[in-house]
Amino acid sequence: MAVIAPAGMLRSLPKEYEDLKRATRDGASEEVLRGLVGGALGLKEVEEGEEGGFAKLCRWQFEHHQGHARSFASTLLHGPVQGQDEVWRAACGVLKGKRRAAEEGGVSGVGVAERLVVICAADDTVVRAEIVREDLKGFMGDGEEDIVFETLPGGHGFLADKGVCTSVVEVLGREWGI
Repeated sequence: MAVIAPAGMLRSLPKEYEDLKRATRDGASEEVLRGLVGGALGLKEVEEGEEGGFAKLCRWQFEHHQGHARSFASTLLHGPVQGQDEVWRAACGVLKGKRRAAEEGGVSGVGVAERLVVICAADDTVVRAEIVREDLKGFMGDGEEDIVFETLPGGHGFLADKGVCTSVVEVLGREWGI
């Protein structure tokens, strides 16, 4: 299994995201939501000429998809971006169980298929790699060797960079033997 920037493990949200959740719950107008989503995505700080791939993608969605702001806010409010510890604990329990079964059957270690590959961005201020790594180690306990943790260059939108996508494929290819 592989997960990339697993948002379901967020302990806390950046202030801009919390403000957006609050405004959505309070029934804020479309104009207010658009302003908050633009702030959360960093579109206000970026000048048109200096945008990276993620900012360009977000700006395009923002300008051409009328429902983007409300959709983004709804996902944040109702999506499983926080409080998913039980789901992660269960998933890690499956990996630990497979390792124990292999060891009891006389096979040392865990096969490639049972290894969890986690890829995060080094400079992501939303899904922070060090917190994800720490929490996964806590969930895995003595099975943390069954986790392959990679940190790649970039921020929250790191997958909008073609070079990073190539690196993701390389990591998966290496870990899965393909």
